[in-house]
Parts: sequence; C-alpha cells; structure tokens
Amino acid sequence: MVKIPLRTLVSLFRRLLPTHFSLPPLTAATFPRIALVLTLLAVMLGAGSGLYVRSRRPQPRTAATPPSAVADLAGALPTIAAPLPADSLLSRAAPPGGDLPAQASSRGERPTATPPPTATPPPTATPLPTTTPPPTATPLPTATPLPTATPTPAAPAIVTYTVVEGDTVTSLAERFGVSVETILWANELDSSATLQPGQELTIPPVSGVLHTVQQGDTLDGIAQAYGIDAAAIAQANNLDGAAALSEGQVLIIPGGRPLIEATAAASAPPSAATANKGAEIVAIARQYEGYAYVYGGSSPATGFDCSGFAQYVCAQAGITLPRVAADQVYAGPSVSQSELMPGDLVFFQNTYGAGVSHVGIYVGGGLMIHASTPERGVCYDALDGAYWVQHWYGANRPWA
Repeated sequence: MVKIPLRTLVSLFRRLLPTHFSLPPLTAATFPRIALVLTLLAVMLGAGSGLYVRSRRPQPRTAATPPSAVADLAGALPTIAAPLPADSLLSRAAPPGGDLPAQASSRGERPTATPPPTATPPPTATPLPTTTPPPTATPLPTATPLPTATPTPAAPAIVTYTVVEGDTVTSLAERFGVSVETILWANELDSSATLQPGQELTIPPVSGVLHTVQQGDTLDGIAQAYGIDAAAIAQANNLDGAAALSEGQVLIIPGGRPLIEATAAASAPPSAATANKGAEIVAIARQYEGYAYVYGGSSPATGFDCSGFAQYVCAQAGITLPRVAADQVYAGPSVSQSELMPGDLVFFQNTYGAGVSHVGIYVGGGLMIHASTPERGVCYDALDGAYWVQHWYGANRPWA
C-alpha cells in the first residue's frame, strides 16, 4: 500500500473542495468530481488506518530453532534406542534459565512476562559442633603435713654480767628476777659486799644455787643432798631423767640453798619446840578456812591471795616472811616432800605465771591449806592431786 503523509492529503483535499461545500446537481458532468472526492476519501481513510496500525506496538516473533540445533537433533534421534521423554527434549531447547520463551497470543496480545526465577537462598551454614569441654581434673588430695616435731625447750641460760656504775646486788636481783641470796651464793659474796664497775657476775636464770657435778654424782643424789625434788632439777636444766651427768657440768638447783646449809638443816632433827611452832602455824591457818580469795589481799579484812595468806598466818606465829611466793621459797631450809611436817610451806611453779607462783601451808596427812581461787577461797587440797603433782616445786621450813 502507498503511504501518503497526512499533511499532503489535507492540503490536496482543500484545493479540490470549494470553500462552501454543497452537493452539486447530479448530472453527467458532476460524476467525475464525485468519483474523485470518493477516491480522496478512500485514500484518507486508508491513510488513517495506516496511522492506527503504525501506532500499535509491534508483536514479538517466536525465535526459530537454529538450523544447526535442528540438524543436531535429527542426527541424534536414530542413535537413541528409546524415545526421550518430552521433558528431556524441552530441557535441551530451554535457555540457561531453565524456562521456555513465552508464546505470543494469536490475537496479538503481549506475551505474559516470565517472572525472574526466585533466587535460591544460600544454604544455611551448618554450625560447628559444640566442643565439649574436657572434664575438670579432680584435684589431688592435699597431703596431710607431717606433725611438726615440738622443739625441746632450751635450758635457761646462766648469764655473765659486767657491773656498771650504780649497780647494786639488790637492783640486779630485781632486773633479773632472782633473789638477792641467789646472786650472793653464785658469786661467793657476803651481804656487805660492794660491787665495782667492770666486775663480772654470774646470774642464774632462777632463784637457787648452782652445783658443779663431781665424779659419781647422780641426779637423785644431788636432789637428796639439796632437799629438792629430782624432777624440779631435771626440768630446770632440760634433762632427760635417764641422761647421765657429765663431770664439771653446772646444774641449776631451783629453790636450793648452799650445800653446807642444806645438809645442816636436814641433819638436825626437829626439836619439840620446833614441832610445836609448826602445829601453832597450822592451828592459826585453820581458823581462816572459807575466807575469800582476793588478789593482793593479805588480811582477814581484805581477803587473801596465796602468799598473803602464808605471810599473815606466819606473822601471827611470830615468823616474818617476804610478801611474794618467789621470795618466800628462800625463807627457810629446804625439805624434801618425804620429810614434810605440819607448818612447812609447800611451793608450786608455772601456775598462773612462770616460775614459783603459788604457796600453801602443809597441815599433815598429805593435805595443805591455801588461798586457792576466787571461786573456792581458803580451802584444803591434797598434794597428790594431778594438778599439784604436775606443778610441784619444793618445800621449806621457815620456823626451823
């Protein structure tokens, strides 16, 4: 079909038609004009139809199978024993996406757009298996420490002291916690001696005397000679009871007196007057049974402590004693426990304090009377009680 631009047809139509259109009379002369007008109308209608067709969107054509693909397919058919399923043939001609191209409708409709393939989500990463922690190691049982051996306490040391200006025997006795007699006996001094600066003195660690072991001495023999219990001597010198003594060894005799005085006191039998004095002391002491114990007390009005009771009772019998037990132990000749008489003073160590720290009055029959504790006051106790046996120190006779 000849396509004439619309602008050219409109211009031609205006030239052929009169300004005021009117139907001419139908005569033989007007037929050619009418035919021309109809022709022009047909041309215009044709042009308009072409414009409509041009305005429509061209329809997609179905892609033809390439000749090479058809030849390949034809050549492969004879070699296949069994016919391939339809799905297999379609899959061969399908594009890489896996879908056949959409076919256009026979009525010229737009083909339905094939939706893009749904993206396959990436496979979920398989979590790594949880590592099972290794079992906690069972701690090894704590080894029970071996019991620590209790060190044997060292024997109290004997001190060598160099005198300085202003020293006296009394001041040194107070400084070292021993009696004045202990310093005098250890250094063979008399009570009127004056100390000189630079002079060296031997100071025993406890009140008593020093004994130098001679050939043939035994612990029991020394204890008997000084009238002191052998256990007290062994404890003061940290001795095993079975240990042999060495000649020249210096022993501390706690509560002892020089050997000449001790021998004389032990060898002299008690007189009747002496025995009566002991009985007098016991009789006075019994009057205060049940009185209160008061630390520092020394009279019935205030109450008694142990040394205050012994001092007060002896004073009523006319015998003067020092105030504290550590000094009272030197107020008379020592006697052994087997030689005790009523009225003798008995001493104990390491009770509420170190060293000689308690005193009682022996009443006979293995009993003593003493100011005991705040709960018991002045009362009786047996010397063979476990506590008093453990703390026994010695005895003396201040009324001899």
